[in-house]
Amino acid sequence: MLSQLINKTKLVVLILSLCSFGFPKDSFQLILNNNDLNDAWWLSKNRKGVAESHFLIKINRNQIYNKLNYNFEFRLGNETMSFSNSYIEILINSNNSIRIGEFYRLHSTYLNDDISSGSLLISNNAQALRKIGFNGKITSKNYKNLSFDYGISHGFLDKTDLYIEAPYLHEKFIYSNLNLNDSLFSFGLVHTAIWAGHVQGFGKQPSTFEDFFRIFRASHGSDNALKTDQINALGNHLGVWDFVFQKNLFNEKNVKVYYQHLFEDDSGFRFKNKYDGLWGIEFSKRNLSFLLEYIDTTDQSVNGDFTKEADSYYNHGVYQHGWSFQGNSLGNPFISFEENIPVRILHFGLSKNTKILKYKILLSKNLNISNEVYYGFFFERKLRKINYGFSIANNLDNNDYLQFSLGYQL
Repeated sequence: MLSQLINKTKLVVLILSLCSFGFPKDSFQLILNNNDLNDAWWLSKNRKGVAESHFLIKINRNQIYNKLNYNFEFRLGNETMSFSNSYIEILINSNNSIRIGEFYRLHSTYLNDDISSGSLLISNNAQALRKIGFNGKITSKNYKNLSFDYGISHGFLDKTDLYIEAPYLHEKFIYSNLNLNDSLFSFGLVHTAIWAGHVQGFGKQPSTFEDFFRIFRASHGSDNALKTDQINALGNHLGVWDFVFQKNLFNEKNVKVYYQHLFEDDSGFRFKNKYDGLWGIEFSKRNLSFLLEYIDTTDQSVNGDFTKEADSYYNHGVYQHGWSFQGNSLGNPFISFEENIPVRILHFGLSKNTKILKYKILLSKNLNISNEVYYGFFFERKLRKINYGFSIANNLDNNDYLQFSLGYQL
């Protein structure tokens, strides 16, 4: 154990030394505890895919240059090393940019990832995928209050015992935005898909440019695809209709109301699955924010008739790891990627962030199970350049887990 700690410390010193050239320093954090936190819900979920068990070092730095944004995050745990959410962003102009590296999403940017239960498509629950993405913005010449956001990205999953060749991840989105009297109405469509790769038991999946355009259109497969994909859509598709209303109130108060309508096929796309998705409302004032969310995946286009084939949102017959990456859900952690388990979740989040004090509270209730409540409390205090804090959370069996952290502003 001591030798492992020494080797990890050497690695951290090396990375700190390399990063000190050309990029300003940001923060260094050490997290220690004596428990296995994999079962502690809010100490293992939405933590960017690295369970903070026993020993974890985190380094964060960010810098904006004239035409280049740079973000670097490094996490070193017991058995994991991650550069998740490390990327460069090339600014083409004020409205268009290209991002390259390991990053999360360019859509659903309104979502408060710090206290939300998590986006239904790409949250902070897993490590970020390797991707290249483009996003832009167009403002109407005739109607200055009307604008459109759009983007597309191409990502890569990992090889596994099931994926002999790594599949790809396709993402694209378009939003229309209307600004009226300190209010913003946004309506968007986000489409994602896992495709290509070589899957154990199913062979090499179509991956030509023609197949890419089939994925882009969510169309059926060619003669080279599996029979099921020739009948249905090629690949594993998932998307949301995204609705957002934001209002700026007096005295720096803001309110945000949103709904992500989840779909995985044409029936959900046409709202045959009724209200399935993520509903949320968030209030914020300066450095204080709190939100309330409701997740529902119980309809699945069967409308109570369970003799029909249900929409299995995070599961797939060919890509059997489901909507996951490295053993963690790519989307909301309350939706299972291993089996289809309909859920109804009520979630509350609160955070306060000042120059010397940070804390947040997370409470989640599984409405399907009367006694299942997850909680998490996170506290951090700054004393000059030293940050110290603690976190406490429970697991399904209601066992409590405690974690301590120590950080330094370099």
